[in-house]
Amino acid sequence: MHIETGHHLLYVIEMVDRAWAESHADVIVRYIRATAAANRFIRDPANRDEVIKAAMEVTAQPESRAREMLAYFWDDKNDVLPRQGEIDLAKVNALIALYGKYGVLPSPLPPPERYVDLRYLKMAGIQ
Repeated sequence: MHIETGHHLLYVIEMVDRAWAESHADVIVRYIRATAAANRFIRDPANRDEVIKAAMEVTAQPESRAREMLAYFWDDKNDVLPRQGEIDLAKVNALIALYGKYGVLPSPLPPPERYVDLRYLKMAGIQ
């Protein structure tokens, strides 16, 4: 999201307990692969009508509103939806900096790797 922050930030954050993730790596990798497939499907212009229909069903919004909402996601300049689930550590760092600016995190600010473990994305063939 880049609306008011002046930085591109992560739009969606998914978290899991590290100990649980380590003991369920196969589940995490399958979830990542499924999410990657969903992101690719949503981004594919050939699927736009089907994605709009699904958005209308899930949100109970009229077609015009679903199209407006999805147009924001589909516009690459907004940099909202990952191509397939990859994580940009620069976006994580920008979010950490914003949290530091507003006192949510104390200084010195931690590196993004404190919160992000890319090995599951690598195991899934995403990152």
